[in-house]
Amino acid sequence: YIFKTIQLIIVALIASTVFLRTQMHTRNLDDGFVYVGALLFTLIVNMFNGFAELPLTITRLPVFFKHRDLLFYPAWIFTLPNVVLRIPFSIIESIVWVVVTYYTMGFAPEADRFFKQLLLVFLIQQMAGGLFRAIAGLCRSMIIAQTGGALFLLIFFVLGGFLLPKDFIPKWWIWGYWISPLVYGYNALAVNEFYSPRWMDKFVMDKNGVPKRLGMAMLEGANIFTDKNWFWIGAAGLLGFTIFFNVLFTLCLTYLNPLGKPQAVISEETAKEAEDNGLPRETVSNGSTRRNGSTRRNGSMKSKDGSNNS
Repeated sequence: YIFKTIQLIIVALIASTVFLRTQMHTRNLDDGFVYVGALLFTLIVNMFNGFAELPLTITRLPVFFKHRDLLFYPAWIFTLPNVVLRIPFSIIESIVWVVVTYYTMGFAPEADRFFKQLLLVFLIQQMAGGLFRAIAGLCRSMIIAQTGGALFLLIFFVLGGFLLPKDFIPKWWIWGYWISPLVYGYNALAVNEFYSPRWMDKFVMDKNGVPKRLGMAMLEGANIFTDKNWFWIGAAGLLGFTIFFNVLFTLCLTYLNPLGKPQAVISEETAKEAEDNGLPRETVSNGSTRRNGSTRRNGSMKSKDGSNNS
């Protein structure tokens, strides 16, 4: 997590120099699309910031499955600390990202919009963490997660409303648009920015020669919802996906079994004792009950042999 935070700071500094506020203007639609690019970069970076949850969760699963099979605790006991302990790190990373990039990139100067973007970045990170945990619980191995999990990410990104605008998505795929969590983050970030007075107080001519507010024209041009309430709709959607992915992760841990065949683990002392009694390691590794029974039988046979020899 420390490395991730340092990496996020470096990426934020690089992004701030790419979208430097001295080069960011609010004169026309072309300037607006530059801001859309900056918002998309914010969305994607914080989305993949949760990728660390995937390998970390997969490495913990073997121990969890062993504890679950021994009835130590239910699956939600494993999920809850993973979610709760992630929150402080996510708060720190969100603050670091927004503090470094917001005014450096030249986003809307109002303080309330600063804190609204901070809230959205935090929710995006929480949603991403839940998504990658769910992929880890569903796939249960890095090989499957890197292939099968990539399919989910591909669908979310292609149908997220920015690579392929909503109006260009085929009707039989429009359901994928609504189930993509990136849609809600993208629309909420854009509405928060383009409803700023510096966009709404300027006018441009549409294709019919009718004056239109620059902010509204920008939202329509980027195929983004123009309803001001979409900030809260997007925030609620991200929160809902966060809960859904963590519940899905818990269900996967409850009902799915680990991949591969279970293998017995024995200590070196037990293995050495069994070998001294004439048992090979392969026989010992079949299970503790069989191992103990075989050891007792071999011990009794040796005792009988000793008695006969005497």
